[in-house]
Amino acid sequence: MSTEGNYVKAITTPNREFEISYSAANLLLKAQQFSLDAQDISGKFVVDSPKILHITNELATQQNNQYLQDFVEVLLGWQSSLNEQEFTKKINKIINLWINAVDENTHIDIILDLIRCIGLYKKFSIFSFNTHTQNFQLFLFSLVTETIALHQETKLDYTLNHDAQTNLPNTNMMLHKLTHCLNASLKSDGEHTIGLMSVSFEIEKLTSILIQLLSQSLNVTIATLIQEALPKGASLYQMSNMQFAIVIENLSNNVQLNLLATKIQRIFEQVLVIDNKSLRAIPIVCCTYVEKNEILKSKTTAQSLLQNIGIALESALTTHRNFVMYSLKIFDAIETQKQIELEVIDAFNNNNLTLYFQPIANLPDESCAGAEVLLRCPQTLSLGIHPAMVIDVINKVGLGEQFTRWLINSTCRLANELIHQHHLPIYLTFNLRVEDLHNVELPHLLTQSMTMWNLDANDLILEITENGILEENDKTTDNINQLAALGFKLALDDFGTGYSSLARLRSMPISLIKIDQSFVRNIARSIEDYEIVKSISLLAASLGKEVLVEGVEDIDCLNLIKGLNFKKVQGYYFSKPLPFDEFVEWAKAHPQRMLASAIA
Repeated sequence: MSTEGNYVKAITTPNREFEISYSAANLLLKAQQFSLDAQDISGKFVVDSPKILHITNELATQQNNQYLQDFVEVLLGWQSSLNEQEFTKKINKIINLWINAVDENTHIDIILDLIRCIGLYKKFSIFSFNTHTQNFQLFLFSLVTETIALHQETKLDYTLNHDAQTNLPNTNMMLHKLTHCLNASLKSDGEHTIGLMSVSFEIEKLTSILIQLLSQSLNVTIATLIQEALPKGASLYQMSNMQFAIVIENLSNNVQLNLLATKIQRIFEQVLVIDNKSLRAIPIVCCTYVEKNEILKSKTTAQSLLQNIGIALESALTTHRNFVMYSLKIFDAIETQKQIELEVIDAFNNNNLTLYFQPIANLPDESCAGAEVLLRCPQTLSLGIHPAMVIDVINKVGLGEQFTRWLINSTCRLANELIHQHHLPIYLTFNLRVEDLHNVELPHLLTQSMTMWNLDANDLILEITENGILEENDKTTDNINQLAALGFKLALDDFGTGYSSLARLRSMPISLIKIDQSFVRNIARSIEDYEIVKSISLLAASLGKEVLVEGVEDIDCLNLIKGLNFKKVQGYYFSKPLPFDEFVEWAKAHPQRMLASAIA
């Protein structure tokens, strides 16, 4: 905080000490309000040292405040006479001491009592009844009142505009800076490009609780490392926990942003040691910039630049990239994503999600063994959205647990209809989300729904991804073991695409391994894919696991699969995913031998 001319300047230093400075002219103006002139305030002074020492001795056991001690020393060393310059310097010094003493919990009454020990010398006047002394003390009292109020205002302003952990200026200050830069750019003669960079961090090797405990040390360390990398004309701000912003006033071109991003990423390739904990801080760098001729054309503001950074960060997190430069293409992609999210939420809330069924065939007779239950969202089909994205959106918007309850209940209801109304001895498979395996209520949800719809555990197969089953997590392991104990069969989906541990796979209660279609589609044309599928077949046999082959799309592929002695297959050669009624017709048209004999 500051005022122009000969008034007062107040700042808070990086270590949060308060500093204030009055000019000599301003002090004289204030003194005149108390009937004091230049001769008075630069005249002769008297100090009641015994009283100061008495007050100090009484406080010795109560106060341990270095600012107060320094304040007392200055009072005791007050010269008998001071010129105008010396007086101004002395007053500013004691002001800063009493302000910081009060900030360290010294009561203001103590400051006032000590101030009463300083007086103006007047011949033939007793100290305590000296009118000039009383006026002088009132003058000092007014300074105490004014400076403490100014201190509180400055401290509040500092708190509102700086981060509590790093003391870096925050988003408010960054917006002020950007606004200043934009206005300066418009007034400048030459080309003027302004850059804004956001650097957010993901922390590896630490739990969220540890990250929270180390938050202050982490932020300070990260801020220090970034600060050392900044070029001239760049300023650093803290937007939130482990998210920083950099404003560059005079960019030569956007390549400079790329170079700075690379420099920051290289700095954080090192392992950091924070409070004896080793960790890696992975920077996610997002950038935007605006050239002078675009400021008016696109009506660029500080807020719009900040919004662009937010869009770039959202894109980085969605696409799992560590560097994103904002562009209109990215803006359009994020807007499309938001539209998709709205459509999915609307479809879920209005019960417009539906289930399709892709047949699973037995070999060699190609009869219907069951079907995989697949989600479809009609509202997003027109947007060309892959069904897998619908699940991602459901998880992102926080509807995951509600969706799982809906999926389990809907699948059980339709399984009941297939088995008890259409008399089809088949099973249904459906995917559990990774998050479902962490939910201790999962076994209860399944058994409750199975009981409601009069089903046996053998009527369903629960599909789990590799990453889901192989994650080191006690809840996951407990849930899987409980499901197996309840009689549910578990299938490992998309085998070969994750990060399998064969030792854990052998020990887990997995009944079925599904070979991902990416290995199957081209086996008639790729010896490598054929050998991979063959190897998985041998591995599954050695582990005593059944295998389902996905992605069988033509007769050549089917013949090779039959030659490898697989018993369960799925793919467009047999059928695409079908609505429920069409699947019922398909299943009845491809009956199992036992059922066909019974019908005959």
